[in-house]
Amino acid sequence: MLFLVSFHQMMSLHHPTTTPLSTSSPHKKHQSKRLHQKHPAVYTGRRTAGWCTGIRSSSSSNNNGENAGEEKSAASSKRIDRRDVLLGLGGLYGAAGLAGQAFASPVGIPDRSACGDASSPNIPGPLKCCPPEKVTTAPIVQWKAPSSGPLRVRKPAHEMNKDEVAKFKAAVQAMKDLDPEDPWHYDQQAKIHCTYCNGAYKQAGFDVPLQVHFSWLFLPWHRWYLYFFERILGKLIKDDSFALPFWNYDRPEGMYMPSIYVDPSSPLYNPRRNLDHLEMLLDYNFSYDVTGLTGTEKEVIQANLVDLRTMYDSGIPTPELFMGDPLSAGDPTAEDNSSGALERFHNTVHMWVGRHKNEKNDPYIDMGDFSTAAKDMLFYGHHANVDRLWDLYRTYRGKKVEFNNNDWLNAEFIFYDENKQVVKVNVKDTLSTHDLGYTYKDVPTPWMQRAPPKRPAAKPRSGSFSMVPVTEFGTEPRSLVEGPIRALVPRPKTGRSQEEKEDENEVLVVDGIEVLDEGPVRFDVFIATPFGTFAGPDYGLPAGSFVKLPHRHKEGHKNRKAKLKLGITRLLEDLKAENAQKLVVTLVPRTGKVNVGGIHHPAVYTGRRTKGWCISIRSSSGDGENAGEEQLSDSSKRVDRRDVLLGLGGLYGAAGLAGQALASPVGIPDRNACGSASSANIKGPLPCCPPEKVRTGQIVQWKNSNKGPLRVRKPAHELNKDEVAKFKAAVQAMKDLDKDDPWHYDQQAKIHCAYCNGAYKQVGFDVPLQVHFSWLFLPWHRWYLYFFERILGKLINDDSFALPFWNYDRPEGMYMPSIYVEDPSPLYNPRRNPLHLKSLLDYTYSYDTKELTQEEEKKEKQKIIQANLVDLRTMFDSGLPTAELFMGDPRFHNTVHMWVGRHKNEKNEPYIDMGDFSTAAKDMLFYGHHSNVDRLWDLYRTYRGKKVEFDNNDWLNAEFIFYDENKEVVKVNVKDSLSTLDLGYTYKDVPTPWMERARPKRPAAKPRSGSFSMVPVTEFGTEPRSLVEGPIRVLVPRPKAGRSQEEKEDENEVIVVDGIEVLDEGPVRFDVFIATPFGNFAGPDYGLPAGSFVKLPHAHKEGHKHRKAKLKLGITRLLEDLKAENSQKLAVTFVPRTGSVNLGGVHVDLFKADN
Repeated sequence: MLFLVSFHQMMSLHHPTTTPLSTSSPHKKHQSKRLHQKHPAVYTGRRTAGWCTGIRSSSSSNNNGENAGEEKSAASSKRIDRRDVLLGLGGLYGAAGLAGQAFASPVGIPDRSACGDASSPNIPGPLKCCPPEKVTTAPIVQWKAPSSGPLRVRKPAHEMNKDEVAKFKAAVQAMKDLDPEDPWHYDQQAKIHCTYCNGAYKQAGFDVPLQVHFSWLFLPWHRWYLYFFERILGKLIKDDSFALPFWNYDRPEGMYMPSIYVDPSSPLYNPRRNLDHLEMLLDYNFSYDVTGLTGTEKEVIQANLVDLRTMYDSGIPTPELFMGDPLSAGDPTAEDNSSGALERFHNTVHMWVGRHKNEKNDPYIDMGDFSTAAKDMLFYGHHANVDRLWDLYRTYRGKKVEFNNNDWLNAEFIFYDENKQVVKVNVKDTLSTHDLGYTYKDVPTPWMQRAPPKRPAAKPRSGSFSMVPVTEFGTEPRSLVEGPIRALVPRPKTGRSQEEKEDENEVLVVDGIEVLDEGPVRFDVFIATPFGTFAGPDYGLPAGSFVKLPHRHKEGHKNRKAKLKLGITRLLEDLKAENAQKLVVTLVPRTGKVNVGGIHHPAVYTGRRTKGWCISIRSSSGDGENAGEEQLSDSSKRVDRRDVLLGLGGLYGAAGLAGQALASPVGIPDRNACGSASSANIKGPLPCCPPEKVRTGQIVQWKNSNKGPLRVRKPAHELNKDEVAKFKAAVQAMKDLDKDDPWHYDQQAKIHCAYCNGAYKQVGFDVPLQVHFSWLFLPWHRWYLYFFERILGKLINDDSFALPFWNYDRPEGMYMPSIYVEDPSPLYNPRRNPLHLKSLLDYTYSYDTKELTQEEEKKEKQKIIQANLVDLRTMFDSGLPTAELFMGDPRFHNTVHMWVGRHKNEKNEPYIDMGDFSTAAKDMLFYGHHSNVDRLWDLYRTYRGKKVEFDNNDWLNAEFIFYDENKEVVKVNVKDSLSTLDLGYTYKDVPTPWMERARPKRPAAKPRSGSFSMVPVTEFGTEPRSLVEGPIRVLVPRPKAGRSQEEKEDENEVIVVDGIEVLDEGPVRFDVFIATPFGNFAGPDYGLPAGSFVKLPHAHKEGHKHRKAKLKLGITRLLEDLKAENSQKLAVTFVPRTGSVNLGGVHVDLFKADN
C-alpha cells in the first residue's frame, strides 16, 4: 500500500433554516444516489495551545450524483466518497461533513412481522432478539412530547447519594421482576439493542440489514433508546423525576467503574465484565492485547483528556466526523459506512468493560458485543455519558442542526413506551434534551480547559534505539500481522504559511484496510520526521487509531475494505516538521489481524478563507499583588486588575487573576450604616436603604433547599399565552404588596440601587460597596435574580416559575420582546426610549448615534445583525482564556442599558430607568436583560469546561445579603452561585448563531468627513490629548514585528490606552480602530475596529477621587486579519461617539499568556 498526504481545503457548513431542505430523489432497490458537496467541513483555526474550531457557512455545493453501489478504483479530485473515512467499532470514521446534501429517502421503521434471527461472531447459533407479541401486533402511534412533568436531571453515577442509589436499584429490580414476556422486562429492553444492531431487522423494502451503528443514526437512536428506558424505570417506581445516572469518565475522578455497579449483590451488577478492570483506571488506549495501564495513572489521565479534546477539535467544524456517515433508505449495510469520532471513543469503553476471551475461551460479552451489551446496566451509564458528550458538542456548535437534511431529520424508529404503546419517533425530535424532559448536571470538563501537552513519542516494542532504513510503501498490500510497518510518505508541500494552513488541512490517508477475521482490531498510527532515508529510534507522535469491535457480516453481504484519514496539520506543528519534505509513518498493531494496501487521491477542495474560533484556556501561575495600590506602569509579567476597560461607569478586566492572592473577600455590609445613594442624573440624595424587616432581621446562612422542580428560563419572545399570564400575575402580585414589604416591587428595585450607587460601604473601610466594575458583577446579579424569581414564584404558589430571558443574541430576539411593550401591563415601563420599542437592537449604539428610520433600518438590518453576532463572538473569543476580561461588566451589557433607557431629549429628561444604576431595576426588562447576561455567563462557563474563573478566596468567599422567599435575611457567597442547576434552574436550549458564524472581514471604518486623501500621522507624544473636538489618529510603534506562531501563543499583543479622563459624569463612548500606515501617512479609512470604551452616567461619592482609567485591547488576531504582522508601526484612530474625554497616551505591549 501507499500512504498519501494531501490537502483538504476548508469548507463551511450550511446555516440551519427553519424548514429542513427537501432533497429527496428517486431511489432504486439496490443502489442509492449520494450527492456530495465540493466543500467538506474540516478542522481549521490558527495554531494555539487552546481549542480551535471553524464553523462556516457554505459558499457552494455539488449536485452531481454518484452511484454508491459501484466500487471506485480512485477517488474523484473534486469530492470525497463518504466511505473514505476512519473505521471504528466495526465501521468507518467520517472525514467530511455532508450538511445540506440531497439523498434518496430517510430510513424508515422496520417491518415488525419480518423480524428474524440476529447473529454475532461470539455466540454460536442464531440469536432470538425479536420483540414480544405486544410489540409486534400493537398499533403504531406517533410519539408526542409529554405536556408536563419536571425536568429530569441526570447526575454522575459516582456522585449519587444513598437515597438516589436506592431509588435507582429499586427501579432496575422492579424491571427485572416483571414477567419475562413483558416488553418492559429488563431482558426485553436489552433485546432492543440486539434487534437494531445485529441484523434481526431489515430496512423496509430493501434486502439490507437495519443497523443503527456506523452512521449518523448512532447518536439519535441511542438517545431515544435511553429516553424510553429511563421513562419506563420512572413509571415502575412512580417517580416522574427519575433520571438515569451517567458514567462521568471524561474527568479524572470518574475514570473508574462507578462503585454502584461493582457490588455483586446489586441489580446493577454484571459478572460478565473484565474483572481486572473493576477498580482500574479507564485507559482510552486500551485494546484486548493490553494488560495493565499504558503508562502511569497520571500519564493515562493526561492522555485521556488530550484524546477527548482532540475529538472535539476535529469534530466541531465537521458534523460527519463527529456524528457518523450519512445513511439513507436502501444504502448498503451500515457497517460499510463511517462511524463518528464519538462512536470511536465509545468503542474503547465497550472493549474495556466487556469480558474478552481468556484461558476459558470466554467470548467478548456482555459489553464486548452488540447483541449482549445492553444486558449490563453499565451500558446505560456509558451511553448516558455518550449522550451528554453529544449534548455538549451541540452546545459548542451553537445548537446548530448537524445535518439539515431530511434523510437524517426524518429517519424513524419504533419503541414501546412508558404508556405501553408502540410509538414512532424520528431524529429531529431528539435534538433538544430539554424538549425530551431531561438535562445533565453541571460538572467540570477538564479536557476543555487543559491545553494539549506535547505528547510523548512512542518507543518501538523491541527496545531498539538504532537508526533504521525506511522506504516508501510501494503498490502492494502489506500485512500488520507480523509487526509494525514503517514507511516514508512524501508531502505535497512544505513550509506552508499560516494562511495556507487555515485554507487547507493536511491529511494522512491509510487505504485498503482489510480485517482478516470477525474479531476485534486496533492499530495505532505514529508520525515522525526522517533523517534522509532513515527513521529515528522512536515512532514519533500518535496521529490516531483504527478501532473495530467484533462484528459479523450477514451472509451474502461483502466485507468491504476501509480507509483511515487523519488530519495532521497541528501534529506537524507539534513535531516542528512543517519544512520536512517527507514523513515517517509507523503503523503499530495492537490487537487482531489486518492488512493494509492500495492508494487513491482524496480531493482538494476550494472554499473561501474564514477564520475559525480559537480558544486558549490556561491555568494561572500569576503572583499576588496589592489591589489597593495604584499602579503607575504596566508589568510585563502581570496585569493590575484595575488596568482594564471602563464600562457602565467602571473598569473591564484585562487579565485573569486565577490563583492570585489579594487582601480579603468583600463582606456583607453594615445594614445600620446604610446611607443615601447618589446618581449623576437625579438631583438630591436617593433613599435606597432596605426597610426595617431587612435592617433588623437576623442574618442566617443560606442553605440550598431546592427540592422542587427544575425551573426552566425561556426566551421572552417564545412564551405562550399561559406563561405570559402567569408572569404578569406574579409581577402584579408583587406590585400590589404593602410598599414597606421587602418583597414589594419597589423595594426589590432598591436593592440594586443600594449595592450600586454608594448607599453601602465596605465593612471597615471608607469605600463604597459596589458590585459593578469587578469580578463581583456576574455572581451578585445571579443571586439578585435568583431571589427575585423565587419570591415571584412564592407569590403565585408556583415552585416551577422561572423568569424569561431577553434572547437578544440571536436575530429573532434582537427586538424588545412584545410582552414588555404592551400597555397597560405590569411588565411595561414608560421611561424607555420610545424610538426603540420596535427597533432592532444595535450593539454599537450610543446616545449620539443617529436614529434610523424604519426604511433605513430595513435596508441596514442584515448588516446590523451580522455586526451584532461578530461582536458577541469577539467577546467570547477574547474572554475565554482571560476570566477577568469577561467577568467585569461586559461592554455588551452596557449598550443594552443605553439602548433601552430614556436619554436626555428636548425636555431634558435624564437617563432613566434602564439608563441609570439607581433606577434600572424599576423596569421589568432589566430582569429579562440580566437573565440573558446570566445565561451568557453560564454558556461561558460551559465553554471553559466549568473551570472556576478565579481560584481565589477573595472571590469565592465574597458575601452579600438578601431577603429571601422565606422572609429571612440570608447571607450568600460567590462560590455557591457557580452552578445554575444547584440553584434549581436552567435555560432552555436555543440556537447561538454567533457561535456558528465564521468571523467575517469587518468593514473598515470611514472618516466622518468623507475625506479620502492620505493624512500625515505622528506618535501620540507625552501630553494628554482631547477627544472633544474629533478623532485622534496616531502612529504607535510595536515591540516586535513578524512574530512566529509560537511567540504569539506565548505572548498576547495588547494595545494600551492610558490616562482616560472622563470630563463629566455623563455617558461616554469612543471606538478604537487599527490600520497599517504608509510610512508616516495613514490611509483614507480608519481600519478595523479593535474595541470600545463605554461608560454610563455614574456619580462619584463626595470625597472619593475620580481615578483615570485604562483601556486594554488584545490585537493579536486583529493583526492577522489586517495582514499587519510584519508592520513596525500601527495607525491607531480614536473616534468619539458620545461624551467628553481626554486621553493620556497609547502604546503596544506584549503580555505573557497565563500558561
